[in-house]
This record gives sequence, structure tokens and C-alpha cells, in this order.
Amino acid sequence: MPPSPGLQGENRDQWILDRHSSIFTTGVIPAKRHRTAWVNGVEGTDRGPFRRPYVGILGCGEVKNLMKILCLGGSFTGRYLASHFADSCRVEFASRAPRSLQDRGFLVTQGATSEPPDLILDTVPAIHDDGTLRDHPYKTLLTTHLAAHPTTSTIHLSSTSVYASDFVSATESEIPFLDETAPTRPDSDRGRLRLELESLFLSIAPAASIIRCAGIYGPGRCLALRFQRGDFRKTDQGNRVVSRIHVHDLCRLILTLGLRSLELDEEERPRLVHAVDEDPAPRAEVYSYLEELLGIQIPGDWRTDRPRGRQIRSLFAKGLLGGRYRFPSYLEGFPDCIGGGSRVESLKSKS
Repeated sequence: MPPSPGLQGENRDQWILDRHSSIFTTGVIPAKRHRTAWVNGVEGTDRGPFRRPYVGILGCGEVKNLMKILCLGGSFTGRYLASHFADSCRVEFASRAPRSLQDRGFLVTQGATSEPPDLILDTVPAIHDDGTLRDHPYKTLLTTHLAAHPTTSTIHLSSTSVYASDFVSATESEIPFLDETAPTRPDSDRGRLRLELESLFLSIAPAASIIRCAGIYGPGRCLALRFQRGDFRKTDQGNRVVSRIHVHDLCRLILTLGLRSLELDEEERPRLVHAVDEDPAPRAEVYSYLEELLGIQIPGDWRTDRPRGRQIRSLFAKGLLGGRYRFPSYLEGFPDCIGGGSRVESLKSKS
């Protein structure tokens, strides 16, 4: 049932989060506001054919219907989603380099998908010519599909680089926290282009949700692995506070927000969510941990530099994840990337 008209502000937000947490925990989307009941998961409703319910999303039970996802771009996140959540979704890719994906066993569409997707996930970064944003490479595909299937959920992956990062403080505790209500103020070309890309995507898909991702890491893409290879680029950029998200938790957010878009009215779901874990950390802390973990010396001025940057947090992410991250910080996430082991467990116990 929808929230009572009397629920306003924080009470209404809490109702939405509580309701969504129950969806995530049970894996079952409760029927609401549709004039026709579900019959064998294929009954038509006032919004058209409805292929739900999804049961067992993220390993909560038997899957009756896989969520069908069209992923724009052959991104690290999209590939992880297809590989590690096959019991919850079926991912087809639209890519400008289809052979590379096909050679690794991923499904690639050459235009129209085999059947209409439940969710279109846009992972295409900002493509530009000398700082001038190009048009979206899949604009025609998006426009054509959404004209034929206007209720399809759409999510665009953006970046927290759209926020200012030039804060400096004597202590980490004085570095500002920025949540989804913070004003955007990019202080780099990358951030500016990301913000322009958000506007471009919303002009094509006005009902889309935006996920602004902090630094995405995971197996094969991790600071610890880079340092293991002897790659110490950017370690001379001071004691910057970094916000991160493990790709596994990012994919959980995508699936859960996709479900929410299918089940709730537009005004009942967050249109903007930060994909961040619970522990933004200064490089001095992270690098010290990695030096002991990997038995290396990391160069740079990070030991003596004052904390700088910003700490990104989210009003919605933890609620969307059912109150629990699988990787709440780099302390859990980095060992996952490098395979764990007794040394990792010893360091985790010290922390």
C-alpha cells in the first residue's frame, strides 16, 4: 500500500526505506496499486504486461523470473553483474567493441534485444572531443526503446567527481561530508563532463535514476593489486580522503534500485543515490595498511600531508542494501581482491 497522505518529510522517507528493506530482505515485491492481481507472474495490469514477481533476488530463494537487463557499454561493473549475479538477472550488452565481450562469453545485442528489458543500465562514460561532450552513443537505441516501452526502468551510472574536492583540514574529522542533498560543484574537467552527461542522459530518459559512484574497485581492479605490480602512480598527491564502493555492493544497489523502479511510483523512489561504502578513509590510513599487508614501501608525501578532499556518504544506500554492506570498507574489500590469506586475517584482527 502507498504511504498515508499524512506522512511527510522524514517519516515518509523512513516508510519508503522500511518498505524497500523488506523487499530486499525477502526478495518478494508485494502487490500494490495494480488493479489486476498477479497470476503465475504474467498477469496484465493497468501498466501493461507485468513479468514479476522476482523471487530470490540476490540469493534469497528460488528465482521465478530473472530480471532482464540491457547494459549500455562493456564496463567492469556490467561484466561483474553478468558474471556474479546470474541467479538474479540476465544481462545483454550493447557495446562498440562486441567481439571482446563475446570472446569472454557475454551476451551482446546488435540492436533490439531478444525481448524487452526490465532495466536499461547506462555505464557509458563521458565521451568528448577536447573537453566538448559528444552525443550519447546509444541515443537512438534509447529513444526507440523508451518510445515503445515507456515504463522500462533506467539507471545511469555517474561519478562523485561532480562534487568539489578542494577541501583541506588539519584533521580528518573536519573534512566535510557530502550526501545526495549537496550542491554539485565539479573542480575538474572530468567532473564537469560527468555532470553534463547526467543532464544529457536525463534529456533522453527523464524518469531515470542516477547512481553517483565513488571509486569502484573489485577483483582485478584494486589499489592493492596495482601496488603489488609496483605501480605507484598518483601516490604523490597527498593525504586525500577517498570514498569507495566494492563492485559487488554496487551491483546489489543496481538490482535493488531497479526493482524499486518497477514496483514503486516515481515519487516514491530515490532519483539520486550515492554508491559509497561506510568508511571513506585518508590515504595515510589506507597506505599504511597496504604497506603492512603487502610488505612494501609506498612513496609519496601522504605521511606528512594534511587530510584533503571530501567524504561522500549516502542517505539511501544502506537502506537499499537491507541495512548491510557485504564490503563495508576497504578492510573487507581489499582482501577480497587479492585472495585473502592468513596475513590478511591477522591484519583485520588488529584493526
